[in-house]
Amino acid sequence: MKNVFLTGAFLVLAQWYSSQSFDYQAHRGGKSLYPENTIPAMKNALKMNVTTLEMDLAVTKDKKIILSHDAFLSPELITKPDGNLHSERLRILL
Repeated sequence: MKNVFLTGAFLVLAQWYSSQSFDYQAHRGGKSLYPENTIPAMKNALKMNVTTLEMDLAVTKDKKIILSHDAFLSPELITKPDGNLHSERLRILL
């Protein structure tokens, strides 16, 4: 009886597992195409038919919930190679 139960459980699990499909994720919205954790990045990921939008949340000092991987705004995300602010990225991030 124990073998029948185990065989049945195995067959049910095997059937369930075989019906699963890949989960296509956009890490931080697909950060290589748009600034990470931004609405444009998430919208673009949806256009690419991803099934999961992965994002990071942070709480600001004034208790607002924002999308941010780090507790601070990385200068690398908002500056150009010459050190000047990248106004378009800053606009999207803020």
